[in-house]
Amino acid sequence: MKVIFQQDVRGQGKKGEMKEVSEGYGRNYLLPRGLAVEANKDNLNTLALKEKARKAQEARERAEAEEAAAQAAEVEAMETPEPELDEYGIAIEGNDQQTTPAQDAAEANVPAPAEPRTARVLEVGCGTGCISLSLAWERRGHVTCTATDIEPRAIDLATKNRDALGLTSDEVAFSLTNLVSSIPREEWGTFDVLVSNPPYIPTDVMRSLPREVKDFEPDLALEGGADGLDIFRRLLNAAPYMLRAGGLFACELYEGALDAAAELCRQAGLSDVRIVHDLTDRPRIVRAIVTEPKQRI
Repeated sequence: MKVIFQQDVRGQGKKGEMKEVSEGYGRNYLLPRGLAVEANKDNLNTLALKEKARKAQEARERAEAEEAAAQAAEVEAMETPEPELDEYGIAIEGNDQQTTPAQDAAEANVPAPAEPRTARVLEVGCGTGCISLSLAWERRGHVTCTATDIEPRAIDLATKNRDALGLTSDEVAFSLTNLVSSIPREEWGTFDVLVSNPPYIPTDVMRSLPREVKDFEPDLALEGGADGLDIFRRLLNAAPYMLRAGGLFACELYEGALDAAAELCRQAGLSDVRIVHDLTDRPRIVRAIVTEPKQRI
């Protein structure tokens, strides 16, 4: 059996390492003692998130160190202006005083730059939370996410993944609900992004899905109705109520349904409608901009 070591075990494996071990050793020794967990889909997903978080943290620390070094070098390179001397070679008092850029701006009545606003993301059908958690981690301090799912096990797993990344509920809040039903009325129209990877497999295509998909994903997370757009239509209807003016609506969809989805966006009055390709250059996402938000009476 394959396991993921949770602690260093001499002669066997190191923390975070995945290895093949004998069934008896794994189930009778490693797993009961919490030294390892089985390398199943959920635990592999958590391992991948931790590794991504570790690399992102290293990159962030490296960037911060480089920036600090550059700033220190810049300060060191600045020449201190020589004081003005009188006829006896004595510094004239007060002429060596320097003002800061902030003081200069204040004296010139220039308004201070506005603090950057934190972007708000609403993810519907979050599953394991990978979209919201990736956004919150990679743009930490600049993004907050609200993520919903109708499946309790998905919310539980997403919460565990959030905890594994060291993110807080203020950064990513998970909600067990149907689509946007739990979003408080006062938060309507406050989101900058509505993103979703909804169930989008057409009913006829469900019958021919490969086993590696249908054996590991519940039908609830896959089937999107006759044309694959049942849930998409409901999200499209909700988008103008959830998003602020200029907000981005983006959904991953079945490749054969993207043109129809784009046309539905245009008919709904959304602008800048585009079909976006994924990293393998396959059409994968429809995105559009809400220019005229709605208010439900």
